[in-house]
Amino acid sequence: MASGSEESMGVWAFIRHGQTDWNLQNRLQGQVDIPLNTTGVQQLHETAAGLVGQQWQRVVSSPLSRARHSAEIIAAKLMLPEPDVVPGLLEKDYGEAEGRSLEGLTQAEKLQLIGNVGEADAAVAARGIAALQELYQQHGKENLLLVSHGSFIRLTLNALAGMQIKRVANGEVVRFDPHLLNELS
Repeated sequence: MASGSEESMGVWAFIRHGQTDWNLQNRLQGQVDIPLNTTGVQQLHETAAGLVGQQWQRVVSSPLSRARHSAEIIAAKLMLPEPDVVPGLLEKDYGEAEGRSLEGLTQAEKLQLIGNVGEADAAVAARGIAALQELYQQHGKENLLLVSHGSFIRLTLNALAGMQIKRVANGEVVRFDPHLLNELS
């Protein structure tokens, strides 16, 4: 009986969108809608190639174009339906710090820049977990790819799974157990 229930369990993975010019320039993007650059498109083709043959069933995406484009590349390569847009997967809002360069700043200076503006880390994690819970209700038994953003992925998974993710690279795949969401209910 245990093996039967294992077969019905979904596997989920977050994927960070590909590189943008602002990533390359070390600028805070947040919710500013910056498109993928040529390197970012190539990164996602490589990421998608690494996912072939793994029985993925659905791709969902943040509404920002860099994530949507990344999700479309993955869905096409894996011959899956067009990705669904999930507003709750949106990147952290960095407020007036969005667009600012982090180049040459110390960790303390970065924290000072972003520490008192925009969306609180706990609010991002709560929003992320709420979006994942809703997805779990609809697609908990499916193998799901969620295309989103570095800070969003890090904050959500650190809160949900007790992970200690420091950074998620462009195009990186981070697997997690969606059944952790069932334990929160």
